[in-house]
Amino acid sequence: MAAQLGRKKCQCNAIVLCDDIAPEKVIAYEEQKQALLEEIRDMEATLKELKECRRNTPKHVELGELPPEDRFRQLGMKSKYFIDTVKMTAYRAETAMANILRRSMRHQDEARRLLRSLYATEADLLPDYDCSTLTVRLHQPANNCSAQTIEKLCRELNEARTKFPGTELRLVYDLVS
Repeated sequence: MAAQLGRKKCQCNAIVLCDDIAPEKVIAYEEQKQALLEEIRDMEATLKELKECRRNTPKHVELGELPPEDRFRQLGMKSKYFIDTVKMTAYRAETAMANILRRSMRHQDEARRLLRSLYATEADLLPDYDCSTLTVRLHQPANNCSAQTIEKLCRELNEARTKFPGTELRLVYDLVS
């Protein structure tokens, strides 16, 4: 709502009477400007009400205050074991990659930080069914040292010749600029 109000104010400020001051043009200008100003006043009032409503909304809700259908259910033990197994597998995979990175890093304690930034980086997925590959194109980081380290990680991962689960596509990692 605030963004819409800002755009409407910009739209109103953009209306300028720059032609000759003919009475019919002045009247049209005033009507258009007045309509936008009324719309802005209405939007400001609505925004004020919404902010007041948000201010009065409790920030925390006790579990007992929730309706029964909205309450959280505890995971069953089998579900918990499964989720714990996935978390452990992901942690072990990250540790293995961190160990690969540490071999070529000056500051070895920053390996996990580099991996986290790599996980947040955009990538292109390019399946090539003729060659049976799935290319993961990683975008270049801002730091050249990080780029060289990631390039070494990509080479090592490519040497593993890993197949993408559920397919016959071999994963190929590529760092592009």
